[in-house]
Amino acid sequence: MGEPVQLTDEERDCVLAALRLWQTYTRRPEAHDTYHGLLHEIATNDEQHRPLTNEEIEQLCRKLVACSKV
Repeated sequence: MGEPVQLTDEERDCVLAALRLWQTYTRRPEAHDTYHGLLHEIATNDEQHRPLTNEEIEQLCRKLVACSKV
């Protein structure tokens, strides 16, 4: 991996919002619309890997918040 990324508060909050949006879509089976397909492509890098689970997203959100408090 490369150098650690430093995010501004605004950048961190935007990433957190996107992660929370993805969680919302994965929790709703009826959400399989155009946006869900697009989000899935982005989250899997066009099927290069599996998407994160909701628990993994939760852990990532906690990491982002914790790192911003350093």
